[in-house]
Amino acid sequence: MLNTSGLLYLSARAMSAAGNLLAVIIFSRMAGPAEYGHYVFIYAWALIAYGFSAQWMRFAYFGVYHLDRFGEYIASLARLLAAGLAMAALVLLGIGLFGLFEPSFLVAVFALVCGMAIYEAAFEVARTLLNARGASLAMILRAVLTVGFGSLALHLGGGARGLALAIALAHIIAAIPALATFSQVRWRHSSRAAALHIVSYGWPLLLSFGVTAVGQSIDRLLLAHYLGMETLGPYGVVADMLRQSFVVVGEAIILALVTVAKTQANRGDREGAAQTLQKAFNACLAAATFGAAFFIVFGDALLRLVLQSEFVAPMHDLIPIFAIAFAFVTMRNFYFAQVIYFTTASYLELV
Repeated sequence: MLNTSGLLYLSARAMSAAGNLLAVIIFSRMAGPAEYGHYVFIYAWALIAYGFSAQWMRFAYFGVYHLDRFGEYIASLARLLAAGLAMAALVLLGIGLFGLFEPSFLVAVFALVCGMAIYEAAFEVARTLLNARGASLAMILRAVLTVGFGSLALHLGGGARGLALAIALAHIIAAIPALATFSQVRWRHSSRAAALHIVSYGWPLLLSFGVTAVGQSIDRLLLAHYLGMETLGPYGVVADMLRQSFVVVGEAIILALVTVAKTQANRGDREGAAQTLQKAFNACLAAATFGAAFFIVFGDALLRLVLQSEFVAPMHDLIPIFAIAFAFVTMRNFYFAQVIYFTTASYLELV
């Protein structure tokens, strides 16, 4: 069902996921439930800040880019990202001045936002230019550097905030292979028309990804507030283990099939795009269904093999719920949230 690029993406994503799972296992053992819960708390706030500031831009770019004007759109995307990160910095600075969070906590949050924004934007451009090799290398490099830098930070006593800074650095360095894909593009290539095109198409996505980020993080924020970091740690570990497992196939599907369908649509081949999207739907449905069934039956035993009992035991009854939830998330994120880019109605993402 997957083409050559799809197989390359799937292989790279599988290796990346293996690295991410290894990172969760290592970090949870080195940090312990409370400290790892603190890291999950930092990451949850970073996702919210990223969702409202920069995440929408990469998907808006995907919805409107033209290969015959790729330099203009890439440079315009870079300028918009810089503006979005500057706004995020100002908001976090204001929060710090009001004393709502410690400065070191906000620095860790902003570092993660910057790392994710640079990596994800570079990756998005590389895959729309059909550079599967550069994008795949970036995925693998991010996983390797995450494990290495994160383990070193914890070993040196950096704690949750040091871990967040290390992972942010891993994202930035891992973006280099993707950035090399369009290294000839310069800031001066940007245009007001391209920037306005991205913004006019994508502004509903700002609300959508912000709301989605809050929805995906609110459970962790509530757990941290009411039950503390020691409860949030096991919850975050188990949820991340299952989420990564579903993401492997889901991302391979959108990176290969959905990207190809978008290229076909841009060239006017609507019938070919529809057929490719049908394959993407079938693949997503199979991944969601069989993934949920697998974790409902074998999830508890599998997690006990790789995680310490202090992380798995408190979450035993939640594993089937996570499995079903991530099955729905797979269909939502890797199919229904992708087909909007074949229409002029980006507000459907918010709906």
